Amino acid sequence: MAKKALSARCGSLLCAQRLVNEPHAGGCGTIKVDGMMCGHCEARVKKALEELKGIAEAVPDHNTGEVLLKFTKDPGNAKLAKAVEKAGYTMSC
Repeated sequence: MAKKALSARCGSLLCAQRLVNEPHAGGCGTIKVDGMMCGHCEARVKKALEELKGIAEAVPDHNTGEVLLKFTKDPGNAKLAKAVEKAGYTMSC
């Protein structure tokens, strides 16, 4: 089964509620990450994703297992999954 690509556009209600920085050129989207259990987990995932070119901000939430991404260029699911795996977690559909 193909993985769902990031598709939400900046300016969505979710983006406005969860991201604290000013509006940006690019987009927003969410990914699911399995295995985050605490704030330390969130910090590891955030750091790994924000090292990717095109990711302006990552806002992980271990309670929901979601990461809200603000990007200037969508890096694609393969790079996102690799960064999440590098941090010790798994990206899911």
